Amino acid sequence: MAIVKHTDAQLRIRFVPKLISMLFGFCTLLLIPQLTKALSPLTRAHVLSCERFTGNEGNCKLLGSEFFKTELRKIPLVQMRKAQIIKIPVNNSESVYQQIVLLTQKGGVPLHFIRTDKSNLETTELNVIALKINNFINDKKQNSLIVHQGTPFIDWVFAGIILLNVLWLAASSEIVTWDFDSSRDSMIYKRRWLLFFTTTVEHSLTDIVSVDFEEKLSQGLKAYRVKLLIAKNQTLPLKICYGSYFLRQENTKKVTEVIARFIKKRQIVSHTS
Repeated sequence: MAIVKHTDAQLRIRFVPKLISMLFGFCTLLLIPQLTKALSPLTRAHVLSCERFTGNEGNCKLLGSEFFKTELRKIPLVQMRKAQIIKIPVNNSESVYQQIVLLTQKGGVPLHFIRTDKSNLETTELNVIALKINNFINDKKQNSLIVHQGTPFIDWVFAGIILLNVLWLAASSEIVTWDFDSSRDSMIYKRRWLLFFTTTVEHSLTDIVSVDFEEKLSQGLKAYRVKLLIAKNQTLPLKICYGSYFLRQENTKKVTEVIARFIKKRQIVSHTS
């Protein structure tokens, strides 16, 4: 909180939570890749769809779309042999992940969207999907098959946590400005938060009853703020919340005294005129 302008006719007080703003910017830059990864299940679709006409006559389509990129691969049903689960090492380490591969006459076609990091070959989900595909290939009576990717619940949770943190930081980085103008007999309170939204309140200087310095003990920490008492028992705090980490006692008292003197001087001039 700082006095950015102080003349005989004008006084401007501004509160900018620099620490929160820097933390918001840092976290936003840091979390953008993670947020993109977490939200990618919401913007991508992978589908394996097969249609049988008679016997082995038919086609399988492997459709993959992610953001603005779409890929479509067609595989004649007559070329399909079976679906197989394979283990693939991760970066030449002991860790592996499992993936379903479609074995065809022309080689293997990996289903990148059907995979798991579990090393156990008895992974139920993969076995069920592989069995479903193999049953369709072998059972000439089945006319269609659709296997699509679901959105993992953990991705939703992770994306939600990141979004809530970013929104909380954005809301906490609100900028509050008080403009006192004795020539216009006005006090304009402007609050901007979430980087875009702004609210403005205007009062006459003669409506200001008092300027108070408030102190509160919260969880063992002292918090301070400046508060205006307006006519009809309305209150208007300089900061919407107490800020023990951002508003120091000495600075807050100084701002309180400066505002009180400015308003008192204006009211004395108003009464004598």
